[in-house]
Amino acid sequence: MAARLRAEAYGRHVPHLGELLQKTEELDRSKDSIIFLAQAKDDDKPLGTIRIQTNFSGPLALELSIDFPSKFQGRPAAGVSRLAVKAGPRGRVVKLALFKALHRYALAKQVEWLLIGARPPLDRTYLDLGFSDMFDDRELRPLASAAGVLHRILCFEVFSAERRWHSQSHPLYVFMGERFHPDIEVFSSVSNVWSRPRKIERPKSSPRFADLAPIV
Repeated sequence: MAARLRAEAYGRHVPHLGELLQKTEELDRSKDSIIFLAQAKDDDKPLGTIRIQTNFSGPLALELSIDFPSKFQGRPAAGVSRLAVKAGPRGRVVKLALFKALHRYALAKQVEWLLIGARPPLDRTYLDLGFSDMFDDRELRPLASAAGVLHRILCFEVFSAERRWHSQSHPLYVFMGERFHPDIEVFSSVSNVWSRPRKIERPKSSPRFADLAPIV
């Protein structure tokens, strides 16, 4: 289901990339990856999906294309990719719900940074959520994981997010922190995360959610 959503969503803007995404990818089945799927409550049809890859046991896919600035090296981080949302009036709500699930998962896994490559003008979506440029030059960079398409590389500091939203009177603060969404429950998918220490092994409609790992 996630692969079909990706092919459809990416195909609307980058047809050749949409064709490449009709099948599941190797990264989908990595032990460091998880895929979130948002489904409609009334008929369970897929509405949106996003993939998260942590760097706990190896480099992120982004690192195959770019060298990270020193402040990100050796830090617990997650690469965010393959955001795809069904076309239609519910698109914005689905994106926000996926982002809330993403943020909750990052907190549960004690991830400090979310990193993403975004194509203009879709980069505005992430800037509105609180992402900022990883590089001061703001130049677009080709990504091997996206068939060489140019992307803007953005980052998001996880632990300070709610404080930033509150201080800015950002509308996301209410959605992310104050509103209760019982269908967005990701902490239970991270078993015993608080009871065991974790270190990086590398040397340096309202939707409901299902975790897919790997996707089918």
